[in-house]
Amino acid sequence: MPPRVSVGLPLYNAEPFLRPCLDSLLSQTFRDFELIISDNASTDNTGSICLEYAEKDPRIRYFRNLQNMGIIANFNRVFELSQGEYFRWAASDDVCAPAMLQALVDALDRRHELVLSYAKTRLIDEKNQLVGQYDDRMNLQSSFPSARFLQALYELRMVNVTYGLSRSRFIRLTPLFGNYPSSDLVFVANMSLLGPFEEIDQPLFFRRTHSEMTMQKYPSAHERAIWMDPSLKGKRIFPSWRFLFGYLSAIHRAPISQGEKIRCYLHMRYWLDRWGPGLWEDLRMALNNSTSKNNGQ
Repeated sequence: MPPRVSVGLPLYNAEPFLRPCLDSLLSQTFRDFELIISDNASTDNTGSICLEYAEKDPRIRYFRNLQNMGIIANFNRVFELSQGEYFRWAASDDVCAPAMLQALVDALDRRHELVLSYAKTRLIDEKNQLVGQYDDRMNLQSSFPSARFLQALYELRMVNVTYGLSRSRFIRLTPLFGNYPSSDLVFVANMSLLGPFEEIDQPLFFRRTHSEMTMQKYPSAHERAIWMDPSLKGKRIFPSWRFLFGYLSAIHRAPISQGEKIRCYLHMRYWLDRWGPGLWEDLRMALNNSTSKNNGQ
């Protein structure tokens, strides 16, 4: 019989914070889960640490990719390998309280209309010191898909809700994560159109902030796009346009009424207020690349 819950942990060179992450996951009071680890051809001690833990705990299913398949493909792969009724992603630098998984399962068991449950977030540093609170503001309770979509569109920032617990059958209705920057925001928007989210009123999730975080190392969408896919370097890329089309596709695909879809399309004006300048930046950079190539010929 498959476990009720699957936890997916995509990894690449995760050695610095991997042991605390694994310890927090394996010490959950809720025990009926599998931990799926997909090691994206790490070159540090990530693999040996995972094998060490896997020898001690049969709930761990460890997979190692022969070649680095890219961060997004690896992120999606852990879900594709999952078996549980419920699923959550985990990140190698974060930790969670022992009671977190049980609290999230209880919420989904109690309310069958829920798509996702998540715990309140606290921010920690490299030394596990508490550095702040974070209000996710993703307690999406409206019965109207367009209202939930608007809240996700307007309020979402750190995307901690991605590390909540979801019903696997709803995740399967989405295209998972796209290979472009900020596709995690689009994924949450997809899920918001399928049903309500519930926030557990307890700080059980601890998000680690450090200098190696992606947004700090690669502040622009173009830098993150090339980090995600180095083959794009020197090419014309339009990450903000792909981001926009991800939202539009989510609305088009959603199993909601035509009236609700129209409301969602109208809500996209809030996206344009926040992200619209990136569309023009994409065009400017593409034009500059084209000019540079022509001048070099």
